[in-house]
Amino acid sequence: MKLKKNDKLDEVIFSFCCLLLGVTTMQAPFELYYVELYKRYWEVRTAIRKCIKMCGLESEYLNILFELDELLSSVVTDESIKMLVNELKDYYHYFKRLCDILTDVKDKGKTVREEVEKKARRFLTEMKTKSRNHPEFKKIVTRLEKYWNGLFYTYEFNYIPSTNNELEGYIKDFKRVWKRITGFYNVNRWISFHGPFAVYMFNFRKNVNGQSPFEVLGLDTSTINVIFREVSIETFKNERVKQMELRETYRLRLKVNQIGAKEYLGSLVKTFENEIENIKRS
Repeated sequence: MKLKKNDKLDEVIFSFCCLLLGVTTMQAPFELYYVELYKRYWEVRTAIRKCIKMCGLESEYLNILFELDELLSSVVTDESIKMLVNELKDYYHYFKRLCDILTDVKDKGKTVREEVEKKARRFLTEMKTKSRNHPEFKKIVTRLEKYWNGLFYTYEFNYIPSTNNELEGYIKDFKRVWKRITGFYNVNRWISFHGPFAVYMFNFRKNVNGQSPFEVLGLDTSTINVIFREVSIETFKNERVKQMELRETYRLRLKVNQIGAKEYLGSLVKTFENEIENIKRS
């Protein structure tokens, strides 16, 4: 769908489409991607149906909304997909139980270690029983048995860390410095926005000996310059549009993660309703 300039209704419909492209969450353990995506489809379809009720029969946007509704309905009402989602929820229940066993520990010592190991062994026994009828649970049993001997030392000895959070703390400190330098906290996001241009500039930057990386590698920079000059203005403009769309997608994802999908969809429906009222008044 091609957006019209300053068309609020088109912008709302475009945002609906963007919300279907991917789901991310900023909270560990990041839940289950496909379960969250399925839930997002339900929420977007609900918002679209609210917008359909607001549109008049002559509205040019009605067909687009109906097509989106039909597409989403084909997913959320599919019984096989529903079954898979429920299975994932069931698997996640057991995964969460194991996480609680290994993380809900407030002290150290031999007694603590034995208690955690006892709970984990009961869990392992349950998984072995379930794995007779569910092959997926065999994977849990295999992984637990493989690493069993090294799982519980951290609960007895203070000098053995239970996670790599301390190391990630150093990365977090680096990101603070990175944000002061670049304005972006997320390194990957900065690379997505500015990486191609930065690589281009770095490759032509001269070192103390007056050579660029291209020249150090023995490449003919004059030939490369000629190649770059042969890029048409149309290609340059198309790539620039792609970069701008990528930035907007990142901003949208970040906003949805911060305020929540349901709240964001509510604001889109409200914007759609206000614009319909403005059109009717005019």
